[in-house]
Amino acid sequence: MASFVKDELTEKIMSCCFLVHSQIGPGFKEEVFSRALIIVLGDAQMKFEREKEFDVHFNSQLVGVFRCDFLILKK
Repeated sequence: MASFVKDELTEKIMSCCFLVHSQIGPGFKEEVFSRALIIVLGDAQMKFEREKEFDVHFNSQLVGVFRCDFLILKK
């Protein structure tokens, strides 16, 4: 049986995502969900960055760039 660790930040993020989905429903483009999530995260007073890029290194060499849609910051 899988064991789940309760993480307050993860639960808060998931609640925001579920709120967006429950209010606007499925079928919209990603941009619509992203804009709605920005509103909900702001209302929840969560700090975040959009389209954050990170360099990816392997054996001390740059092998690519990773861009995440949202980077949620702990307070």
